[in-house]
Amino acid sequence: MANEQGKTNFNHVTVATIRQQETIAEAAKKMRDNNVGCLIVTDNTDKLAGIVTERDISSRAAANFLDLGKSNVSEIMTSDIIWCSPDTEPRQARELMAAHHIRHLPVVQDGKVVRMYSMRDVVHEQLIESRIAAEQVAMLSACLKSSNLVEITSMVTSEVTKLFNAKRCLLYFNEDSSDHTTNVPASYNNCVCPRQCLKDLFAQENDPEGCRICTDSMPLLCQKDGATLPRVIIQLKIDKVKGVSSKGIGNIKGFLCMCGLEHAKVLNQSLLHYKAKLVKDILNLHLTNVAQYQDARIASLTDGLTKVGSRRYFEDMLENETSRAGRYSRSFSIGIIDVDKFKEINDKFGHTAGDAALKQLAECMKGLKRNSDILARYGGDEFVIILPETGIEGAEKMIERIRNKAHEIKIADNLFLSVSCGVAQAPLDRPVSGIEMIRRADSALYRAKNGGRDCTKIWSEETDESSNDSQVVQSELSA
Repeated sequence: MANEQGKTNFNHVTVATIRQQETIAEAAKKMRDNNVGCLIVTDNTDKLAGIVTERDISSRAAANFLDLGKSNVSEIMTSDIIWCSPDTEPRQARELMAAHHIRHLPVVQDGKVVRMYSMRDVVHEQLIESRIAAEQVAMLSACLKSSNLVEITSMVTSEVTKLFNAKRCLLYFNEDSSDHTTNVPASYNNCVCPRQCLKDLFAQENDPEGCRICTDSMPLLCQKDGATLPRVIIQLKIDKVKGVSSKGIGNIKGFLCMCGLEHAKVLNQSLLHYKAKLVKDILNLHLTNVAQYQDARIASLTDGLTKVGSRRYFEDMLENETSRAGRYSRSFSIGIIDVDKFKEINDKFGHTAGDAALKQLAECMKGLKRNSDILARYGGDEFVIILPETGIEGAEKMIERIRNKAHEIKIADNLFLSVSCGVAQAPLDRPVSGIEMIRRADSALYRAKNGGRDCTKIWSEETDESSNDSQVVQSELSA
């Protein structure tokens, strides 16, 4: 097994020896008494002379018809043996045994065997190392609990760097992928990898197991930036779910690249590869879950037809805006835009024409609004827009631009779209709820509809609708 310094610890293995002039029968008895499968054969000065195993006794002695009680161990022992020194690393000891197809490896110091390394030790050591690696990856998995892609990618590069004792780390997904809606942010930990290196990694042939350990090659651009070997590259893939992405089933390909790993961690490449595969599986699972959650949330907050915000999205944003305005005594306005005679459009030209008109109106409004403005489809043929830090005059100008631009949307020959609009401003002297803001804008819209349509009306206390109208609006909002 491996000690804290990474050196091989053979102290728990009994080293049984026998002199080369002793008989084969004595060797068999000593093996049985010590419960071992081989003996170290020494000369008269206790120096290593060879090794004899149970197989030697059963095959060589029998094949040569030797008298076990009279024949010496030297007649069946292996004198040209493979051995290692006390400071041999576990990985090197395992490689020696595997390369020479041997089950026992003597540890020799000053010509004398001081310990013995057996295949049983290899298995035991690998089990312990694998268990420790699995526990470390399980701890990594426990850290990745965020449902936010930005947070989780940042945690990945932070925690995985510690897990592999690396100096630099990069998590990157192919920005050229066009079969998904998720935008997976890159995360860098002490790495400023040039964009060309990223493209090269994607261009390279995929590793069948999804993990690659590089101890002798480093991109020239990375070397110039100070990156050092060894490095580990783990290929990742975020699976998509049909129905979440508009493109259906697909995946996003990426990779996790680490360099400057501590040298002792790389000596045991089989363990490093095992740990990398565990990390690959854990990251694919977590990143897929978070990406699918984000896609589902985006889908729930986006109107499927017009690709603007959904009603739920608008209500969340309106709540945030009313809270912010009340906390800082800042004003904002909202506008409601309703398509005139939309039912007639559907009845006369079909729902396809109606849907096309709504999509064109949404594109028109997206092109006119500011980045800070919040646009959503409130239901049917009705859109709403939140105008932060905007008084009633500025709001009216914005809504009027939308109303005038809507005239360019063609429904049929000599028939163009028109909209009616209602605008309301949040008061500065007292807080107002989101529902009340909607009621006020809807009250102004009611006046616009009754005033001949294709116009914008502003809410004020003097022109507010009757209490009966307000109750109707309130009941609709509560439904």
